[in-house]
Amino acid sequence: MGGELRVLEDFLNEAKALAREGKIVEAGRFLRAAETKFPESSEIQFLLGACYAKINRADLARKAWTKSVTLAPANHRARAWLARLDQSDPTTFEVVEESGSGALAGDLDSCWDPTR
Repeated sequence: MGGELRVLEDFLNEAKALAREGKIVEAGRFLRAAETKFPESSEIQFLLGACYAKINRADLARKAWTKSVTLAPANHRARAWLARLDQSDPTTFEVVEESGSGALAGDLDSCWDPTR
């Protein structure tokens, strides 16, 4: 199990590095590949939702964040983003990004950078 956890962490770190470089689509593709290896990872779903949100695909972000919460009901970040989606225009995610701060509310970039 420890080896698998390290592999999962490596996948997550690589996806975050791609996203920090502004390569959101590539990060999303990487996470989709990781999803096949780790289908029960709530964190992969959370980050996948963040990727979709950054490219204004609120429909896919909602699906990923809902799956994240299903896999880990205590995932407060995914719950918070879903709540923000419910308060915004369903065709755009910009309203969500303009309100709040930090990974719980409005700054998607905080998902990639643990120092924020």
